[in-house]
Amino acid sequence: MIARSLLALLAIAAIGGTAEDPELTAAKALDRDMRALKPMPDDARARVIRDLLARIRLQPPRYAVGLAVNLASDGAEAASPATIQMIADTLAAAASAAPERFHGDAYPALARLVRYNGARVNSKHPKFTATMRKLAEEDARRQAARFTLRDLDGKQWSLDELRGRVVLVNFWATWCPPCQRELPDLEAAWREFRAKGLVILAISDEDPELVRGYLASHPVTFPILLDPSKNVQEEFVVPGIPMTLLYDKRGKLVAQAFDRPSPEGLRHMLRKAGVR
Repeated sequence: MIARSLLALLAIAAIGGTAEDPELTAAKALDRDMRALKPMPDDARARVIRDLLARIRLQPPRYAVGLAVNLASDGAEAASPATIQMIADTLAAAASAAPERFHGDAYPALARLVRYNGARVNSKHPKFTATMRKLAEEDARRQAARFTLRDLDGKQWSLDELRGRVVLVNFWATWCPPCQRELPDLEAAWREFRAKGLVILAISDEDPELVRGYLASHPVTFPILLDPSKNVQEEFVVPGIPMTLLYDKRGKLVAQAFDRPSPEGLRHMLRKAGVR
């Protein structure tokens, strides 16, 4: 999960200047426009992202790098591989052009785009290398992690007992807008592929009645598991939601998604586990 970072970068960049600095004002306006991406329909979002990327490339490097990090956060939901690559290219170029003190989370954000979104970036920056190593360690923990939880009907589910099936584990919550938009995508995948061995388990840490109330008006037919203690979230190193993990029939972790993948991206994940 890529965090927004512009405010800290703007505070650094504003040293010696004033709030009336026109470049700073333009950067803030661009960031406000960026925040409108989240609720946009999927078909409109890609076009707007291309416009935002063009505007970011015109900003001074000290602002462009923070704006590009924020676009990586706000624009990754349901983005196509081509859009993800454009975001990564813009972020890499901005970080390369900006002085080190303005980098902030640029290289960690870039590493996440590479490892989890399929972007291709050639970087030897120490922060990029360190983050790639840290992400690999976290993935190793997720590979080793296990859970046994009950669903809303009281049925017990164990990851170990599902060997021989492809298992998609999704961490979500009723209050999370990307999660809300993702549930229909998961339902469509479940209906299409469950006969081919796919199991979808969605895990919430919320009160069961709250979850039931939400599902009464947004029904799904795959199991909803409960993790009220958040122990499973901690075990699986969940940095934010939604987060999706995909295990193949041997129990190997073969794909992950942070934020909501596009339907195309979800299908690509399933193909990695042999589901077609």
